[in-house]
Amino acid sequence: MTGGHLLSDRWSFMKRARNDTQKENRREAIMDAALELFTAEDYSDISMNRVAKAAHLAKGTLYLYFKTKEELFLAIYTDLFSEFFDDLNSELDRLDTSNAQEMAGFTAGFMVDRPLLLRLMTLSHTVLENNSKAEAIIEFKKMTLSNVARTGANLERLLPFLNPGQGGATVMAINALILGAQQLTDPSPHVKEIVSTRPDLRPFELETKPFLAHLILMHLEGMKSANKES
Repeated sequence: MTGGHLLSDRWSFMKRARNDTQKENRREAIMDAALELFTAEDYSDISMNRVAKAAHLAKGTLYLYFKTKEELFLAIYTDLFSEFFDDLNSELDRLDTSNAQEMAGFTAGFMVDRPLLLRLMTLSHTVLENNSKAEAIIEFKKMTLSNVARTGANLERLLPFLNPGQGGATVMAINALILGAQQLTDPSPHVKEIVSTRPDLRPFELETKPFLAHLILMHLEGMKSANKES
């Protein structure tokens, strides 16, 4: 290969690398802008036009990166959920042993400390995945499966009453409990206002962390009892 070809190839590579970096930086800027809006507003109040303005981009440019609002927020949810699993497993890796009550309290607290993730979680299955391209959904599902396997292995290591192979299913069950607890304990502002003025409806005023910890503990104790009897 001649020196001219080497220089040409190197320039093409550098140009591609620079363009790829710019694209990734712009994609992250879009996601950051959308997440900032989401911290203060309901998902339904956020439009792609407003995200484009917040990211200082033309609306047409935004659609080059995300075809729908759902796809954009699914990408945000994928990143936040992946970070959550990384942080969770880092903490679990440090533990030598645990029990059902400790694990229930730990997991509930770890989840409640991430309110934006909780809000996106309640939207994921019925809204975000419903209008996103197949590639985005596949990426999210593969990320989830790999992390469920890792967390499940940690649970089997820390909770001796779990049988081999039950860890992943336990993680999925806890995920379902988190979804239910979030919807029950964080209703719409309209419902909150109604409940707060009616003493007979006060049982619906639930705190997320203790309620979720209770649900997880009941599930783990049920697993413990079922495995002991089998």
